[in-house]
This record gives sequence, C-alpha cells and structure tokens, in this order.
Amino acid sequence: MLVELITLFLRLGFTAFGGPAAHIAMMREEVVRRRQWMSDERFVDLIGITNLIPGPSSTELAIYLGYLRAGWPGLFVAGICFIGPAMLIVLVISWAYVTYGALPQVGWLFYQPGLPCWCWFCICSASMSWCCFLEARRSLECSVFFRSAGAANRPS
Repeated sequence: MLVELITLFLRLGFTAFGGPAAHIAMMREEVVRRRQWMSDERFVDLIGITNLIPGPSSTELAIYLGYLRAGWPGLFVAGICFIGPAMLIVLVISWAYVTYGALPQVGWLFYQPGLPCWCWFCICSASMSWCCFLEARRSLECSVFFRSAGAANRPS
C-alpha cells in the first residue's frame, strides 16, 4: 500500500502544476475515477474537511488521503512525496536563476512572455474540470470564474 502511495504522490508532486485547483482535480481523477479508492461524495467531504484547516488545501488533502489509505505511515509518505518534488523543483530553478539568470545566453529562459499565459491555461483547464465536477452550481460558477479570470488577465 505504501508503494502505491509513493508512486501516486511522487507523480502528482512532479506533474501537478497550477495550484490547489489543479492538484485537487488531478487527485480526484486518480483517487476516485482511476483507482476507485472512494466515491465522489466522500472526496467532496474530504475537501470540505481540508478547507476548514488553514493552509494549502491540496497538500492537506494529499496528506489526509495518505492517512486514510495507510494510516500514520501513509500520512508521512503522502506528505513527503507530494511536497518534496515541488520543493526540489523550486530549489533547482532558484539556484539556476541566481547562478545564471544574468547571463544573456540563459536569461531568456526566465523572461518568456508566453509563460504567464501558459500558467493561466493550466489553472483554467483544471478549474474548468473542477467546476464541471460541482454539478449543482456548474454553469453559474464557471461563467463567473472564467469571465473574471479573463478580465484579470487582460492587459490594461
């Protein structure tokens, strides 16, 4: 069971970009649809529980899923495997920026004009999946969210 948690949360830790909305959508896909560890209703209840605790809800959800799946060892394994990759990625990029960011040969990597658009695309696609999951308020929440996201991203 721990190996299953390690592979799942390491993969999510290395590939889940876009913030908590993207993380939770990917966790739902893996835990509810693909692996069928729990029902949609139970997953939504867990999101409600983790939203009551201060801090990043996707990290708390990952830790709680690990706890439900394998007890206290699962809690630590899921937390470390979900948080660790992001920490390492940020550490490597920060080191590269501080060390090589001023060089013209490498500096262009850190100042891409399309990068914010790509980030918005990742966040919006995950949020769209999440909005569609919440069937009761789907049409209203999605339209309001994407209109406000588009207005916020529009150059002034």
